[in-house]
Amino acid sequence: MSYNKVDDGKIGKEGDFLLKQDLSHGTLYITEEVLSIITSICINEFSGISVYTTKFGPEIIQKITSNFNKNNIVIKQNENEIVIEVKVSISFGLNVIQSCENLQELIVNEIEEITGLHVTSVHIIIEDINTVA
Repeated sequence: MSYNKVDDGKIGKEGDFLLKQDLSHGTLYITEEVLSIITSICINEFSGISVYTTKFGPEIIQKITSNFNKNNIVIKQNENEIVIEVKVSISFGLNVIQSCENLQELIVNEIEEITGLHVTSVHIIIEDINTVA
């Protein structure tokens, strides 16, 4: 299994792929965006923590596209290491350390189970405390 970014000149563009695996009937490519989507789903399913959003009014938020999460979920890759950095908002009253450790474990387990890629670390940056009940 190759963790290096791939440019085989056939599919996508240079640096798009974290994984290239030859299969029996073709080749499997996994992109950074796939890891970002899995991470986003894990955060959305985790009670009390959400991907950080600004405090603009609803009319501004509606203009934000799905690319917004790309600014708040960053996938970094060096040789055989995958590092994920997420900016989140956490609900007031949650145990920050325990909640973040549980979220890290969920993200690592899901990405490794779904893709087979090894996640070295998940860095969580708390950008906001949500005080709305």
